[in-house]
Amino acid sequence: MQSLQSKESRSCLISTALHAVLLLILGAWILPRLPEKKPPGLITVLPDNMVDQRVDTFEFDAAPEEVAIKPPEPVAPVEVATADEPDLFEASRIGNLLSLDAKPEKPEETKSKSSKEKSRGEPGPEPTEATVRQAISVEAATDTIIESIKSKLLEQDTAVIWLMDRSVSMQRQRSMLADRLEGYLNEVHETRTDGSHSLMHIVVAFGDRFEKLVVTLEPRRALTAIRKDYKLDPTGKENVFSAIEWCEDQFVRKNGKNRQKHLMCVVCTDESGDDYLRLEQTIQICSGSRLEVSVIGPSAVLGQMRGYHAYTANDNQLYYLPVVRGPDTALLQRIKLPYWFRKVPIHWDEARRGPWYGNTPAWQGGSNYDAMLSGFGPYALTRLTMATGGDYILYDRPSDSSPFKIETMRPYLPDYRKANAIQADLYEKPLRMTIRKAVEASHQLNLHVLRLDYGVQYGGLFYYSPQEFQAKFRAAVVAEKPRAEAAVLALDQMIGLFENRAVDGLYENETSPRWKAWYDLTYGRLLAARVRYQVFIEFAANFSAARFKSTTNGFSLRPAKLSETRRRLTREADARVILNRCMFSNPETPWFYLARRELKHNFGLAVEERSVIRAPRGRGTRSLKVSLPQL
Repeated sequence: MQSLQSKESRSCLISTALHAVLLLILGAWILPRLPEKKPPGLITVLPDNMVDQRVDTFEFDAAPEEVAIKPPEPVAPVEVATADEPDLFEASRIGNLLSLDAKPEKPEETKSKSSKEKSRGEPGPEPTEATVRQAISVEAATDTIIESIKSKLLEQDTAVIWLMDRSVSMQRQRSMLADRLEGYLNEVHETRTDGSHSLMHIVVAFGDRFEKLVVTLEPRRALTAIRKDYKLDPTGKENVFSAIEWCEDQFVRKNGKNRQKHLMCVVCTDESGDDYLRLEQTIQICSGSRLEVSVIGPSAVLGQMRGYHAYTANDNQLYYLPVVRGPDTALLQRIKLPYWFRKVPIHWDEARRGPWYGNTPAWQGGSNYDAMLSGFGPYALTRLTMATGGDYILYDRPSDSSPFKIETMRPYLPDYRKANAIQADLYEKPLRMTIRKAVEASHQLNLHVLRLDYGVQYGGLFYYSPQEFQAKFRAAVVAEKPRAEAAVLALDQMIGLFENRAVDGLYENETSPRWKAWYDLTYGRLLAARVRYQVFIEFAANFSAARFKSTTNGFSLRPAKLSETRRRLTREADARVILNRCMFSNPETPWFYLARRELKHNFGLAVEERSVIRAPRGRGTRSLKVSLPQL
């Protein structure tokens, strides 16, 4: 009996061992392998006219603002489904805006995943380091893609998905990319032997929808498709994240042979994507299929979603058309306050023709600096490349590239972790919470500059005699006073956030240059705006007794120095101290220029009278029907 039991035990052990081996073999065959993580890259391309051909490399952390980051408590992920009109900074929800002790709101629950999404595997670990490179041309940046392809071909067959933005504005960049690739791809094709690994090219065009152009081993056919003058997408939408998912579905998930190859997706675009809410879902899908994504893309707008692209229409007039180029961060960080005294010409319709640029460089984003470039790539595309082991190659057209150098900007790198992890950390940092609450409140209030020009203007469409003007426009100035008073009340609440005991002494202990710069710029601009609106209230209160020249039929309010008495009674000195600190602590950065612009004009108001003798006459020219594309 003992002998029989011993034999049964041995058989059971042998059977268990064999089944365990079989399960391991099946698991290795069926389950997707996680990608081997190389340090992702963030590559900045300077204008073509630079002489220095060096490529400088720096190391940085994916979450650069902390010396050591404690993993946050698990939180529910942000909704990632596509929205036709996605909200700005979808993850930016921090509860009661004007209270520092508000409890965190529970993030939205993610919709249940379909069985198809569940089968694609889970993403690998978050990358903690990446490489920053600064090159001088799109050709030099393309060499990074070439080197990546070379390294993969040494190991096994490789498939590259060339995902091309089909917008008209990208035609030149597509041609430059193809020109740079041509020599190398032809060399690989011509020197291929029976023992060489194959290089497959899949060229896809994307906009609102996606179009497969070619799947080939021949470089000539691939390069022709990359250079192709694509049919304009009239919608103007660029669904880059959906396009990447579509490519993974068509060429990886449905093609078992491609899963045995090294897989790359190279995106060439000049926008950040309308469907950015799909970011985390796209990362999961690419990680599950070992699809490495690299992007040749634009600089993001600092703290804004929208940038602008200059376009000359068929009426020979210049228009600045909106394009999605941002934001550079996951959460809203830039306050929304208008700059005063922008000198927008009377003939310029900003609602129709876009922001007034005047003589300012394109990278400043107009006279209100709304679309100033950040010096970094868009958060969503940059995070996607980092999470999948690819590179973000930052390339701007020479006409609108920013002057910010990566050596200077390195300490200001955004946090590229998940938006939920960033937001969870925010509740442990009152100073940053203060900034965020003030920023959110400013976007809800959406303050506007008060009316500064009244009456007849040179080149204007309307004419009033001096008598008509002086009877009509005194009331117009007084009518602006309630708007100024409401602005002061709102500004006082936001300023109160910075003067709360909860943030006393935290500025000196803040480790992030980026957050310190935002603190100074936000607090300083709030104080400056408060002074300007208060000065207008006092001006309007005394305006009814103002005396004009008998010939005056128009006037403008211009900046002027405050008297010593008024300076003591307002907080002009405090605003200047904080804004000057922002400038001196952050030279050659966007924060320097934004603070300097606020200090460009004095805080007082003076009246500049006009006497327009003749009534303006319309030229009677025939207006052309203007056709503006959706970029």
